[in-house]
Amino acid sequence: MEILNFEGTAKSKSKKKPLGLLLSVASVVAVATFGSTLAEGVTVSSGAITFGQGVAQATACDNAITLTPGAEFTNASGAGSFRLKTVKITNLDANACNGKTFIIKAWGDTGSALTLASGVGEITSVVNATKASSTATTGVTVSSAATTEILYTITTPTLSAGDVYKLTIEQQS
Repeated sequence: MEILNFEGTAKSKSKKKPLGLLLSVASVVAVATFGSTLAEGVTVSSGAITFGQGVAQATACDNAITLTPGAEFTNASGAGSFRLKTVKITNLDANACNGKTFIIKAWGDTGSALTLASGVGEITSVVNATKASSTATTGVTVSSAATTEILYTITTPTLSAGDVYKLTIEQQS
């Protein structure tokens, strides 16, 4: 008769291996599944950006920029239309972004870049710390009410506001 057995049984060792293997496989599957979906919502400064497996970027010089489109209604005989007329940047740190070039584009829901107006595919602008902006693409005028905002006005808008799915802003050095 055996009173104490300190070596353990073969059954207890075999139970630990499948459990450890199962946990390892479950961890790999969880990382693969959640790793591709957790980036769906991103918060930049105080505003949330939601995107579905796309790419969202904050400009490197300022992470609190807000980009707001503005439409203009054109009355026409029988049917009028709203056109993308302005794009406004607010909450801009002009000192941090001084000398940086911003590129603003409009995108359709199919993921293709849209033409803003005749000959205007994107708005390109260099930020100036004292005036918020000093230059822009031909066909776009620039004005600013303060060093924290820039208003871009498309001179002859042709893009239907309903066709714009999203606006993006990129920074070049």
